[in-house]
Amino acid sequence: MNNIVNHEMILLARESRGITQAQLADEINVTQAAVSKAEKIPGKVSEQMLNDISKTLNYPTSFFFQNENRYPTTNPFHRKKQSIPQKVLDKIEALANIKRMHIERLLDSIDLGSKEIPYVDKDNFESIEDMSLYVRSFLKIPRGPINSVSTLIEGIGIPIVLCNFYTDKIDGFTITTNTSHIIFVNKDMPWCRIRFTLSHEFGHIVLNHSHELGIEDEANKFASSFLMPKKDINKDFLSHKINLDKIASLKPYWKVSMQALIFRAKYLNFLEDNQYQYLWMTMNKLGYRKNEPKHLDIAAENPYLLKAIIDLHKNNLEYSESELMQLLHTNQDDFFELYPTLKDKPKKIKLTLVK
Repeated sequence: MNNIVNHEMILLARESRGITQAQLADEINVTQAAVSKAEKIPGKVSEQMLNDISKTLNYPTSFFFQNENRYPTTNPFHRKKQSIPQKVLDKIEALANIKRMHIERLLDSIDLGSKEIPYVDKDNFESIEDMSLYVRSFLKIPRGPINSVSTLIEGIGIPIVLCNFYTDKIDGFTITTNTSHIIFVNKDMPWCRIRFTLSHEFGHIVLNHSHELGIEDEANKFASSFLMPKKDINKDFLSHKINLDKIASLKPYWKVSMQALIFRAKYLNFLEDNQYQYLWMTMNKLGYRKNEPKHLDIAAENPYLLKAIIDLHKNNLEYSESELMQLLHTNQDDFFELYPTLKDKPKKIKLTLVK
């Protein structure tokens, strides 16, 4: 940790609380210019100002001395960004970065094992279909539906964090640093959609996406073929006329949304344009574009890696909750708001301490 205030932590703390520079300046009785300088220029905050910021934003003063950087999301909210207030976007990204800092600090004490991520050299493949089959083969995934996408991803050391995004317009995103990938997902979505979002974000990782144009479409195609391989789902589309009843019957088996199945059928040329349009018209009429039939809901998966890491710190390393909060530079309210599921019993998983 630094012995000087990290100006980036002031910005991160303010945005995580969803307030503007002007609002913070008013709360601590300084000018907005003073807050702006404190967030942009090292050393531009007095001890009194820091104490006032710490009290107002409800972060321990140690938070502001962390030697950390802020990382962007892999897919910067693409086209959905335009309809969401910037303050909300800043808050989502700030909270994700704080969680990322927590996870990386906790991982300093743990060896997740030599689990290799199957990165794809796109020059070696002719199509997204081939890339997804390579990844499935590398990970030794049996043919057919994937039983648990979260277990698969976390099994190679990529933590999944279910979050409150304060909006239904963002499904998920990934933060990638020099040492880790961490996937953040909107916890308020149905699990069929979460599974697709996880596969989409996994696509960003294995396809080495940055911020180039077209990555969202490519990640969607990867997720679709990863979850519903052409050679496996073809027989389901061939065996019966593709109508809404058929699509509904396939949802529990493939564990994806009816919408994803319709897109997949169209992509694989099992639907003519008029059939495709009719299915969407019927979905709209029945309200299935927003809420698919409840009895077809996919069972929730249980991302376990973060719980297991916390559990190891509590039991093996004998950290009390107060010591964990001190390690992570957070307070009790924030700790359980950020990680509400940590009160649940974690799934047993073998993690090794760093010696």
